[in-house]
Amino acid sequence: LELLRMIRCRVLPNVSPRTAVVIFTSRAEEAAVRCAVELDVNGFATAPLSLDKLKRTIGVALSRTWLLQDVAHYASV
Repeated sequence: LELLRMIRCRVLPNVSPRTAVVIFTSRAEEAAVRCAVELDVNGFATAPLSLDKLKRTIGVALSRTWLLQDVAHYASV
């Protein structure tokens, strides 16, 4: 989540804030999912993960469009 926040806040040089980010985890805690959504995560998947689910998740993430919010919004999450 911190890496996603840094990307969206434009902290990392040479990394676009519009970079597609997919989070893969074995633990989908409600607070973490909510935070990821607030940070405009492009996809979220939990283990165990089939190859079909992985392909779908990445496909949806790469095709998702969203409005980039102000840095202040991402910094406050």
